[in-house]
Amino acid sequence: MRRKLFALLMSLVMVLAMGATASATVGTSLDENGEAGAFSTDGSPESKSKILVLEKELTAYNPDGSTVNAPEITFNYAIAGATLPATDTTVTDNKNVTAPVKTGVGAPTITASISWANTETLTTSATGTANKKSIEVDFTGVDFGATGIYRYVISETVTDPEISGVTPGSSRTRYVDVYVRASEAFSTASDAGKWDIYGYTCFINNEAVITEANKAATPVKTTGFVAHDDGTTVTPADSYYTFNLTVSKTVTGDAYGAANNQFPFTVLFTNDTATKNFDIIGAATGTVTWTEPAAGTIAGASGVVSMKSGSSVTYTGIPCGTSVEVYETNTATGVTYKVQSTLTKGATAGTPVVDDAVSAGTAPTTAAAQGATKAVYQSTKVEVGTEKDKTSDSYTIAVENIFLTISPTGIVLRYAPYALVLIGGMLLLFLGWKFIRREQNEEA
Repeated sequence: MRRKLFALLMSLVMVLAMGATASATVGTSLDENGEAGAFSTDGSPESKSKILVLEKELTAYNPDGSTVNAPEITFNYAIAGATLPATDTTVTDNKNVTAPVKTGVGAPTITASISWANTETLTTSATGTANKKSIEVDFTGVDFGATGIYRYVISETVTDPEISGVTPGSSRTRYVDVYVRASEAFSTASDAGKWDIYGYTCFINNEAVITEANKAATPVKTTGFVAHDDGTTVTPADSYYTFNLTVSKTVTGDAYGAANNQFPFTVLFTNDTATKNFDIIGAATGTVTWTEPAAGTIAGASGVVSMKSGSSVTYTGIPCGTSVEVYETNTATGVTYKVQSTLTKGATAGTPVVDDAVSAGTAPTTAAAQGATKAVYQSTKVEVGTEKDKTSDSYTIAVENIFLTISPTGIVLRYAPYALVLIGGMLLLFLGWKFIRREQNEEA
């Protein structure tokens, strides 16, 4: 009984300790107005966590709202005391009451970097969906030295976001005001423990702050490095624009070809600006043998497919600004088709660059080897080009092989395997019959 009671007490202590640890690490998040804390002149505001949690947003666009793989990008952060503006800062709901702001002191710590990798996914919409991660600023070890309002500047750096396919946001600086008072344990606590933080404000411009619940107030309060509407203009966040492409295959007027032949394709992606690694999501329907583009640089990336009639391949999350070329580079042996391609797109997209001319030699040297070419085959090329930094539509390239004629040679070549089997079988039957007749004659 004592052992059970002891075990129960120990379990309770561990649970409480874990709960205390968890609550100790929970930071203070800002409300939608970029504020945390009570700023009225009356009463005693509650103390806040000394860990401030800011938001970092990557806004993702896709015309179908598809889930896409993230770009490969890293954002770095540093914090320091801010250079102060010339004016005092309004710090209460009573706009007639002002207080000076001090340059931030001590050495608060901040999340060193935030990254997105190709192995992560982003939620999207045609109008953009925010994908957010947290930046933690820790003031736990700061000895402020006196009550007051302390301003810090947070700097964000990223190396050439365009090579990640990202459209840069408009600002990489944020300011944080920290509202400090003496703690109840002021006389006995450690230097850093003498101070309570009862509020935070985060904003974009280094100006006087009106700490009322009004997100449109100068200098544009915000929850971090996110898109922000100040009532007149929108400050954009870092954005990632993508589009989708479906390639489908149909054979018309040739039931044999539709049922038996897989037609070879090469899909090439080119983007001279976005040179980091990307991972385009691929999916196939019907009878398809294909190689999904591996994560890597867009330049020279290819997807090779061979499809039967009624099949398709869809590529999702292609960075806007990418050119896509689709080739069918051969047809079935002994059969002549008219090969035509139809490109469809939504109404809002810009006019893409399209070349759907039928010819016998459009396949580039980088296309996959499709075997020996035939004098009767035709091939088709369609190219789709989208603009970077803009929402694009999804595209569908429907490739149709329309049966025209079968040459005499084509008949022989097409059905030769079956004819050979039939002839071979008849020959074996004839030889077997002759062997049996010879044995019967010898016995007689």
